Amino acid sequence: MATQLLAVQLMAIRPILKSPSQDILVGSVIGTGIFISPAGILRGTGGSVGLALIFWVACGVIQTCGGFVYAELAVMIKKSGGELTFLHDAYGPAVAFLKLWIIVFFLTAGSAIVAIIIPEYLLTPFFPCSGPPILAVRLLGICVVLFLVGINCVSVKGPTRFAGFFTITKTIGLIIIIVTGMYNIATGHTTYLANAFTTGSPSIKLLPIAFYAGTYAYGGWDTVAALTEEIKEPKRNIPLSLVISMVTIIIIYVLTNIAYFTLLSPEEVLSSSAIAAVSIAYTIPMFPVESLPHTHIS
Repeated sequence: MATQLLAVQLMAIRPILKSPSQDILVGSVIGTGIFISPAGILRGTGGSVGLALIFWVACGVIQTCGGFVYAELAVMIKKSGGELTFLHDAYGPAVAFLKLWIIVFFLTAGSAIVAIIIPEYLLTPFFPCSGPPILAVRLLGICVVLFLVGINCVSVKGPTRFAGFFTITKTIGLIIIIVTGMYNIATGHTTYLANAFTTGSPSIKLLPIAFYAGTYAYGGWDTVAALTEEIKEPKRNIPLSLVISMVTIIIIYVLTNIAYFTLLSPEEVLSSSAIAAVSIAYTIPMFPVESLPHTHIS
């Protein structure tokens, strides 16, 4: 599950919430997944661009179904808290307590992914030819973890402000990538998209990799069940918000991947550990284009 969440703000239906100061949070997420899953999905589809795009939609639909299950439970139980509340009411406090410790010791492993991804993206522009040294990535990753721990220890509002800053940077990055992709399509850079189903060698043995990478990218949908008591008319508005949010995120993810393939070949996507950084560096180059490894506009 992605550890960094971007709440989709649907201002048109903001009155759903009791408090006008709260934005719409529906548990559908844009996190680190969109920046690391493209290579995993493409690898799982054997390098087929067309099949990879289909998997982005399919995984979004699967996660939406999971969201509907949680929405149904939330409406039935009518309590906030999500999974912990469900387990507490169904099996008692002992099981809920164990679930909490599972979250603390195991499900927070996603933080390690963030501690690797952030350094990869920060360092890639400075090592465009060979990629960042692994030692530098690890050292910077440790600094990132210590920085986040420090923010949480020093201030209650600090983590919220940092999350807001991180959300803005991710959103700006995705907007740049999508707009660039649309421009490239309009100017005829569609080689890999035009041959989307003729590239690669799909194998059924690799499909689980694509499903895993795709479902990771859409992780966070379960948060929808944690807001039950904060939402007016949850029976109507939780499913409605879930659908609108997931459709929005699926569209964003598909457009982002289409944009990737207007800039990079399937081989370049598979070999890049920081695909968005390479795309943005090519769009707004900080180095000569020739210095980027195996990168060219199709």
